[in-house]
Amino acid sequence: MNPFTPKLDDLTDEELLAKINELYAKMRIVMSNPPVYSQMQSIMQDYQFEQLRRIESQKQELDDSELSKKIDIGK
Repeated sequence: MNPFTPKLDDLTDEELLAKINELYAKMRIVMSNPPVYSQMQSIMQDYQFEQLRRIESQKQELDDSELSKKIDIGK
């Protein structure tokens, strides 16, 4: 995790997506400055990891809820 990455837990999914889009726009501006671009890439990885973690969590919750609706004939 990059030390310049803000706390992402407090953001909603929409806010997180907006931050990712904003960071992409800023990265396009600084492409000609490799050190800054590299730092921004590491921050982007943190944002994308958080987004992936949330998607996986939502998928797991959905899978769990779908499994609980199924009839267990083994009992």
